[in-house]
Amino acid sequence: QARATGTASAQAPTDVEVQAARQAKIQSDRAALQAQQAARLDANTTLNQTGQAIEGIAIIMAVYLTISLSISLFMNWYNARIALVER
Repeated sequence: QARATGTASAQAPTDVEVQAARQAKIQSDRAALQAQQAARLDANTTLNQTGQAIEGIAIIMAVYLTISLSISLFMNWYNARIALVER
């Protein structure tokens, strides 16, 4: 549809789109919470069984860093692969 000024108007999102966005947010929040709880459980288990808190936290940080860098490297590779070629 066009406005009186002749420019195309942006359509408001439909109820289905709004519901899908809410569901996506709920899913991402749930995943973040589960990751936090898993890290807390691993840290508490390591501390209770070994008594070495700093080493346990260092291991959790190393695992997080490894996962984060792996995802970052993959996404950079994928982005470079599908990037538009300038003429």
